[in-house]
Amino acid sequence: MTPAATISNSALEGSWGPSLGVEFPKGFLWGVSTAAHQVEAENKDNQWYDWEAAGRIESGERCGLACDWWNNAERDFDLARDLGLNALRLSVEWRALSRNQGNGTEKHCSDTGRCCKTFSNAAFN
Repeated sequence: MTPAATISNSALEGSWGPSLGVEFPKGFLWGVSTAAHQVEAENKDNQWYDWEAAGRIESGERCGLACDWWNNAERDFDLARDLGLNALRLSVEWRALSRNQGNGTEKHCSDTGRCCKTFSNAAFN
C-alpha cells in the first residue's frame, strides 16, 4: 500500500452500480487516531474513568486495560508504518499532565515524551 492510492470498489458493484474508483492526491495523509481513555490502561486521570466507575453502564463493563497503549506504542507505530500510514493524531490525557498545580506527573510526562519520540523516529514516509 502506498500513501497515494487508487481505491477500486469492484466488490461493491452489484449494490452500488458502476465502480466507485476514488483517486487520492499525491501526498494524501493516511492515518489513525487515538483517544486517551480508549487506549490507556486503567486511566484513572480521565473523567470517563470516574463516569464508568459510578455504575452508569448496566453490564458493568469498563475500559480496563484497553489496548495498554503505553506498553505497546512502539508495536502500534510499527503496525501503522507497515500498513503504509503516514499520520497519527494522538490524544494526551491533560489531567495527568496538569496535576499538582500544572507540573504534571513525572511518569506521565516521561511516557508521553517517550511515545512522541518513538513516533517521530518510526520512519513514516
